[in-house]
Amino acid sequence: TEIAALLESSHSILEAHDFKETARLIFDPCKSLLGATAGYVAMLASNGKDNEVFFLDSGGLPCTVDPDLPMPIRGLRATAYQTGKVVYDNEFAGGEWEKFMPREHTRLENVLFAPILSRDKVSGLLGLANKAGGFDENDARLAAAFAELAAIAWKNSIIMESLEESEERYRSVIQTATDAIVTVDKRGNVISWNQSAEKIFGYTAEKMIGEPVTMIMPQRYVEAHRKGFSHALTTNKTKIIGKTIELAGKRKDGTEFPLELSLAKWTTGGELYFTGIIREITERKNAEEEIKKLAKFPSENPYPVLRVAGNGVILYKNQASSVFFNGSKDETGNVFISKHTEVALNTGRKQVADFEGHGKTFSLTFAPVTEANYVNVYGMDITERKKAEKHLQQAKEELEQQNEELKALDKMKDSLMRDVTHELKTPIAKINMQKDLLKMMLLERGMSEDISHTIETMESSIKRQESVIHNILDLSRLEAGGRKFKRESTRVAQIINKALDDYYSMMTAHDMLLEKDIEEVTISSDPELLFHVFSNIINNAIKYRSVTEKPKITISLARVADKVLVKFTDNGIGMSENEVRQAFDKFYQASASAEGTGVGLSICKLIIEGLSGSIALESGGKDQGLSVIIELPVKTR
Repeated sequence: TEIAALLESSHSILEAHDFKETARLIFDPCKSLLGATAGYVAMLASNGKDNEVFFLDSGGLPCTVDPDLPMPIRGLRATAYQTGKVVYDNEFAGGEWEKFMPREHTRLENVLFAPILSRDKVSGLLGLANKAGGFDENDARLAAAFAELAAIAWKNSIIMESLEESEERYRSVIQTATDAIVTVDKRGNVISWNQSAEKIFGYTAEKMIGEPVTMIMPQRYVEAHRKGFSHALTTNKTKIIGKTIELAGKRKDGTEFPLELSLAKWTTGGELYFTGIIREITERKNAEEEIKKLAKFPSENPYPVLRVAGNGVILYKNQASSVFFNGSKDETGNVFISKHTEVALNTGRKQVADFEGHGKTFSLTFAPVTEANYVNVYGMDITERKKAEKHLQQAKEELEQQNEELKALDKMKDSLMRDVTHELKTPIAKINMQKDLLKMMLLERGMSEDISHTIETMESSIKRQESVIHNILDLSRLEAGGRKFKRESTRVAQIINKALDDYYSMMTAHDMLLEKDIEEVTISSDPELLFHVFSNIINNAIKYRSVTEKPKITISLARVADKVLVKFTDNGIGMSENEVRQAFDKFYQASASAEGTGVGLSICKLIIEGLSGSIALESGGKDQGLSVIIELPVKTR
């Protein structure tokens, strides 16, 4: 029943993104499983003092309190917020906490509050009330698990909201840009077409979405485009990515016009896309013609105009060119201008480069006059255009980051589903199967007088192991950095002796020798989980005992510096070098298979690492026995 309820709530996280809807889908199975009749899900308000109710179930009892009113954090709710742990009171009616309730509130006989944790801080509460007979510790454990699901749903809703905001900002930047912004998929079909593209080319977005981008190209460019596009898809290389080039575009009426294209490629979800920023430069071309005219009277030109000799000496500069020289009257040009002057003269071709200075960005055209060994430099102010391009790039990067966060959350949900279905169902089934096999073995050996006691011992062990498995998979302990288990003062020798007592009957049945060299050491670990590890190792020593000599297990426990070393050694069938190397990997390789791997060494490794320790295997080979060495940190004050 618990598994079914957890699975139902887990699926709700995958299927619903609105937290109010998800809160209801998580709350209902929890309420039903625990037997409560009323409750709510509330999150911490922005003022940090009140709860904001997202879902309320009065259990059919009259309640006239407005759920939209703030719910102050006080009384037993405050205890849950302060401790970060599940709290409950089975004598709430008439108790010290009831005075904090409004008069119009439904009568509460008993209550339970499970904190919803986000990054180790309480972000809200899952509240339950009016359970017949009252709540117990098992109810608290289950409520904590459902509260963890609510925490994942809360984080999911925040990421989705952030993603939607990023998408909205991205769309806003695109739609308000003065340049045409067009995105095509790997087939060359248009998937995004902004308002400026509509104005420049004359086609509406409704008409262009899904159409080939060649619709806006003059026919003389089409074949070259197809070849270049195919080459880019095949080799993932293209000559024009990251560059600004001048081409001609074709409007809806068939007329051509000059344009400037900046092309970028990007991938998402494994798909390749190309985004082009297209600026109609008819006015700029006209301006260039005007610049040529103004070049005759450069002193009147509002933009920089210079003449630079091949050796870098400034032959002429107008007033607007002072931005390049910080007010200096020297006739020596700066490094930037000298560099591009040299390239223009050496190649004999016009050079275009951007220059930033005094908070502005200029596009400079270096026109070489090779026969006279100088270059004429003409500048245009493109500051606003560069700002728009930067904002667009930032919006795109933010959108991609939000997509990655959403993928990571989905991966965490998938892992959660596998844990619940595989690591909980399969191991418990295998433990019960081991109990039945032992019962048959004892009957076959004529040990009927010992069966009752032995089976009782096994069933007690099964219950403990079921509890341990639940602890391992306790959803409230799943954190970004891996599983972290509770820390308590633990006497290691005491746990080893307890595990040996539980397996005493089986060791006696197999006439197994036991040697111990144990000194008592106290560490800070989870005693239940540590007991499970020791029990599993002892059980393996019995299960894989020697068949050629008297089975034997040797246990040593000692403190070395700030570590506790626990070593279990048997003289059983052992492992080959390859089997030792693969022992811990098998669990992860087979975790998705139908067989599973029980709660063996892989789970022991998971537990010991969760306790900040390490576990290793040593074997001389087949029939040479096996040693399991565990290191754990000594308790610190």
